Amino acid sequence: METNNDGMLALLQKACADNDSKIFVIKPEQEKEIKQIIRSRRKTQLEKLFRNKACILVFCGIVLFYLLAHWSLYTSAIKYLLPFVGLVVLFAASIAGHAYELHLILGMGSANATSKKVALNMAKLRIFEKKEFVASLCIALPVLIACLPPITSLTFNRSDFYQNLTAYLPAIIAGIVVSLIAGCIYYRKKTHTINEFANIEKVINEEY
Repeated sequence: METNNDGMLALLQKACADNDSKIFVIKPEQEKEIKQIIRSRRKTQLEKLFRNKACILVFCGIVLFYLLAHWSLYTSAIKYLLPFVGLVVLFAASIAGHAYELHLILGMGSANATSKKVALNMAKLRIFEKKEFVASLCIALPVLIACLPPITSLTFNRSDFYQNLTAYLPAIIAGIVVSLIAGCIYYRKKTHTINEFANIEKVINEEY
């Protein structure tokens, strides 16, 4: 059923893009079904975006709460204090950024949202996603590389990071590679979801 719905939606998008009524003719009895398909697909994409941001927001919130709840452990020595502050600032900024994105997504899904408001929020979300991707590579990843290993070693009572730096290097290098690959895949998936939502909005606004 999902495949049929996707195929019908694809034909609708093609018809709107080509402005050719001969490509796809909607029969009166099909109109209600098509509207349901479009509304369902639109809701699915919004829910996907919402779940994505909400999960990251919750994760960052848990990490930040844990760090702050155990602040005395990480402030006992200056060599751990600086990484602690770096991670707190990073996760706090991440929470603020994802909260803003959730605000945009909720605005797009509001029953009272006009097409102009949805388009504006979508444009803001696209821009913010690009900025987030660049910031993740240029700021977040270096901070995590520098601050996470020593804090992790202290949290789980492992061997001291600073005295056993070479022992941690393989894990750090592997973490960098995995983070880069996962970050690129994650960004492409988010962009794809936003693009799908944009195409559905275009179909809706074309009034078939």
